[in-house]
Amino acid sequence: MNYEEINELLDQAFAQTRIHYNFKESERIFAIVLENISSSENLPGLGELQAQALVGMGAALYRQNRADEAFDYFTSGLLAAKESKSRDTEAKAYAGFGQFYGSRNEFLLSIENTNRAIAIYEELGDQGGIARNLSNIGKVYASISDYHRALECTTRALTILEATDDIMSTVITMQSLSGLYSLLNLYDKALEYALNALALCEKHNVNSNLQSGIIGNIGVSYYYLGKYDKAMEFYSRALALSIDLGLKGQIAQNTVNIGLVYKDTGLYDNALEYYGKALALHEDSGTMNSSSFILGSIGELYADKKYEGYDPVKGEEYLLKSIAQSQDFGRRKYTYRFCLFLSDLYKSENRWEEAYHYKSKHHEIKDEVQNEELIQQAQNYDIDRALSNERAEADATKRLLHKTLPQSIADRVIKGETHIADYFESASVLFADVVGFTKISSKMPPAAVLGFMNFIFEHFDSIAAKYGCERIKTIGDGYMAVCGAPITYPDHCERLARMALEMMEDIKLPEDIRKHLPDGTLFHLRIGLHCGEITAGLIGTGKLAYDIYGDAVNIASRMESHGEPGKIHVSDEFMNTLVVGNDLELSLPSTMTSMSPMSPISPISPMSLQFTERGEIEIKGKGMMRTYFLEQV
Repeated sequence: MNYEEINELLDQAFAQTRIHYNFKESERIFAIVLENISSSENLPGLGELQAQALVGMGAALYRQNRADEAFDYFTSGLLAAKESKSRDTEAKAYAGFGQFYGSRNEFLLSIENTNRAIAIYEELGDQGGIARNLSNIGKVYASISDYHRALECTTRALTILEATDDIMSTVITMQSLSGLYSLLNLYDKALEYALNALALCEKHNVNSNLQSGIIGNIGVSYYYLGKYDKAMEFYSRALALSIDLGLKGQIAQNTVNIGLVYKDTGLYDNALEYYGKALALHEDSGTMNSSSFILGSIGELYADKKYEGYDPVKGEEYLLKSIAQSQDFGRRKYTYRFCLFLSDLYKSENRWEEAYHYKSKHHEIKDEVQNEELIQQAQNYDIDRALSNERAEADATKRLLHKTLPQSIADRVIKGETHIADYFESASVLFADVVGFTKISSKMPPAAVLGFMNFIFEHFDSIAAKYGCERIKTIGDGYMAVCGAPITYPDHCERLARMALEMMEDIKLPEDIRKHLPDGTLFHLRIGLHCGEITAGLIGTGKLAYDIYGDAVNIASRMESHGEPGKIHVSDEFMNTLVVGNDLELSLPSTMTSMSPMSPISPISPMSLQFTERGEIEIKGKGMMRTYFLEQV
């Protein structure tokens, strides 16, 4: 099977997952893809396809509630994505981890991995990816009852998605918002989002499985708004659709919901009929452990004296079964609700001791649930605090890296690069030295020396930024900069020449520095410039530094050390590169003028440059070299 055939199979598998919600079928196709990839050799691009298939298989298994198997595929997929440098697939793997950890109630890990996915999607400019993962974070916050943050994340996600053509994700996010507003008992808002989601589904013929859930949610909103006719209409539609699709869980839920409408409208026999159907569905599917609400509702019905079929024995039987099944925290609200109904039933039958027991049990379990909710809120606070601390630490690290490294290099470090070594065919290097400062500074207070150097180097840094140059390091009163690395510029010679000329201009020192200098003190810069090939990269593991290496660096240093105070000493190669780069020819052997075009980032008008030939001098390690002094005329 060739690359195109494997890629086509992948598209089919993803369509089964994203469009048809047929996760079993997508699992089957992904397995075929992985088998074909393992038996294929030397086909370019297979590594990326393998990464996509592994992560896709993880997603298909996760949606079938096979989270442990999914985790293994996400892990293998992440490694394959990193190896093949497939950033999009890497993001999908992190998103998968986010969902996995969320299902395990490991909320910090869930949010951490989902944020990693978002960071990659931001790097790629993938708005849909950002939005889908924001929505996933919203679900995590909802699961820990932090509805404010859940709404914030999910609303942001919807705002982004509505500007894209990702209809499926838009519908799912609208459905999530509808569910959040239901949890907050804001059923008008819940209904609004659910109706909008359904309208989108019908307009774009979106997956029927999704429509079934949305229609059921609309029925829920109408039910709690007291609009029973509309609730029955949408519950019935949802039931019919879920039966057609064979969605057993939704069939049972819609059947119960119809029973609740009948109960609240006084049609008790109809309610009992639908409760019974729902209970039978749970028995058939082997999920009786999740039927406590239905059992309690049946018991409540039999215990209601308004019902013609009032039967306290059956009422007691079903209520006791419900209470026995409602043991975990997720269903214990049913427990104390049905304990109260059972207490009332015993009271009506003059069974006072049992009535008192279950009334006490009602209060006991209710208090336990409320205490557990308070504990959960405290844990949520700890999670929020931990997340805030992590964000603060990440921001602090980012600020520090941007202060100590070039921004483009810092960004690469933040994204996980640890071994950075780049080659630049042509860049310009500057060395500068404050002549005579060492002698004078020996008579100055240490704070004044430090203040002077900080002031001077910050001034030089601002000039460097103006022309797109990068300060590499300072050594004592020496200053080193480069242009053309880590960001390449075709006019790096001109930019660095402009920087050097502006550095030579008079600097007005502040009074708190000047007062420590002897009267009449003059400072001169000595600057050297050269250009050529260099290697630039990150050195260190604990303390990171960006540095440049190569012959061009050594020669630039020699230009400075062999120069003269108040002058810019440049190599023959630098002068020729600058002049030729501006399409000019040398007209004189000793002096020439070049009219440089305006630099794209420089506010200075076109300048006239004069090069005064110094003649040939011996440069240590290089022999005789022709050099020049550069000045502006």
